[in-house]
Amino acid sequence: MRPEPSVARASPPVLMSLLRLRQRVARASPPVPPENLSSNSSTVAASLGISASPPSLLLIRIQRLSSAGRRETAFCLPSPSSPSPASRERGKRVRLETTSTILPSGGVEILGAGVPARATLSVSTGGDARATGGERFPWVEIFRGLAILEVVFHHASGRFLSMLDREGVAWLILAILNRTLHYAVPAFLMMTAFVLALSLLREFRPTRYFGNRALRALLPYLLWSGLYLIYRFYAFGALPDWSRWADYLFWGKAYFHLYFLAVAMQLYLLLLLLLPAARLRLPFWAVLIGIVALTMAVYWANRFVYRVPYTGSYVLWYTPVILLGLWLATQANRLEEVLRRGWLFALLCASVGLWLYLPLALQALQGFPVNTFQYQTGNWLFTTGVSFLLLTVAYWLSQRGGWMVAGVQLLGRYSLQIYLLHPLILSELSRWSVSSALQARWGLPLFVALALLVPFAVGWLLSRAPRVSVAVFGRA
Repeated sequence: MRPEPSVARASPPVLMSLLRLRQRVARASPPVPPENLSSNSSTVAASLGISASPPSLLLIRIQRLSSAGRRETAFCLPSPSSPSPASRERGKRVRLETTSTILPSGGVEILGAGVPARATLSVSTGGDARATGGERFPWVEIFRGLAILEVVFHHASGRFLSMLDREGVAWLILAILNRTLHYAVPAFLMMTAFVLALSLLREFRPTRYFGNRALRALLPYLLWSGLYLIYRFYAFGALPDWSRWADYLFWGKAYFHLYFLAVAMQLYLLLLLLLPAARLRLPFWAVLIGIVALTMAVYWANRFVYRVPYTGSYVLWYTPVILLGLWLATQANRLEEVLRRGWLFALLCASVGLWLYLPLALQALQGFPVNTFQYQTGNWLFTTGVSFLLLTVAYWLSQRGGWMVAGVQLLGRYSLQIYLLHPLILSELSRWSVSSALQARWGLPLFVALALLVPFAVGWLLSRAPRVSVAVFGRA
């Protein structure tokens, strides 16, 4: 068993000399909520983000309650037999752990010699510290990697469906896979709501928030809308219909996949309206009632009050996954417990949703009219349940490791680049009749591989020039 880190209670002169030797670099924010603290003790995990090698000496200062109920300050260092901070470095993170009960009104600080002034600190209790930070976490990237694999397969398989006999078994199998693997946009929106809400719950700076959103989403959206309009003219001779300029600009209709960025920008505004409700930290049953009520209100309002021209480009059409992501952000300190307790319910929702949705989806592919209420209800249940299950799988994989997990994580790091570029690759392969020259059993894996690897290579190469990558993709 690993020895517990030692706790040093220094006298004031010694304490002052310690403080003179060390630079305070960060304070955890927000304070740890009381409901996340046990009555006895809870583990404090502090992750320090640095841009250089870890400092040789680190100190964690914790304000806590003593056994007598008095406020006191504890200085905690790794014990000599514990791994050094340098040996715990993974990428650009240093993780230190100690045991204490934190005052809700107190905080945690990192003190260290030679620590860069721009270092950042994230702290959680009773769970995974990575869930509360604003940095890149392995399970987030694994989640995005799994989702982008689904996107590429869904779009590639759709190009081969038209080549198969609709009465044949091959068409049925591929159609089932195509319609079942059709949840990535809701999943991406759930993760976007989770990550952004987590950041907004800690701190909201309007200038920084809107500036980042403009750089990371608005500018790439406008750039790629223009590029795909040019490509449509070059490849197919289709001149832009400027009477549809509002569709191109607001609904993401410059090319079939750009609607996701349009929805994401609507989400950035919607989250600000939902933030006060998120701060209430409602229990799941209350959130579940809200999801059902708001989703049904959106559906019937669209049916009888005002019909949205493109529901897939309308952020409220994704109310279930957005509210789920928002609620998960309020539970970040106990995310592992939430996933462990919730996966069975999510599986039930996904199964019932698939039972309602899949037969109608297959009928719609064949051109038959379907019951839209049953179709949409099943789709909402299925995509919401699968999004939660995908997060559970990503979290579990992040703790297992291995080369396959590392590969999925790497794809997730470049998921936006792959998402933006892969339709161009698929379109060019089809335009040069590659799909018609190959059978689906050989052509589909080739299409998927090229639609993943070519955009990944472009994204990786441009990331070597961060300013160019930010200008093109919104990220380095």
